[in-house]
Amino acid sequence: MKTKKPEQIEFFSLGNGISVCDTNREINGDYKKVAHISKYREVKFLCKISDESKNRILCYAESANPTISMTQNEPVFIEKMFRYTVYFKEFRKVCYAYNLEQAFTEANVYARKNKLSLDFSIEDSETFVENHPYFGIK
Repeated sequence: MKTKKPEQIEFFSLGNGISVCDTNREINGDYKKVAHISKYREVKFLCKISDESKNRILCYAESANPTISMTQNEPVFIEKMFRYTVYFKEFRKVCYAYNLEQAFTEANVYARKNKLSLDFSIEDSETFVENHPYFGIK
């Protein structure tokens, strides 16, 4: 009778997030890929695995901060950036921020710095921006 080895979960950076493999299982000479963690920390499970392994993967996605490689110190994970339109009384500006609360903070700082009215509104378009040109308001 053949007994199944317990899962041995390992994390690999292959350029588009983190690939999660079970190093106790192979398919065509490669470790079996069991999940993928996107650069935005979104987890996609690719097959059935134990709850213990799922929890380990979810914990890694939430809290780990790996770099691309030993020689490339760039982070694998990044935060999603959104585009907001800020309507000041005088004019409107585009703001790139991680969330609406941060957009309000950036608009408040911009208004005070430029002696504008603090009576502004923000349109939350929920537009995700992959390659944002800057952070905040310019």
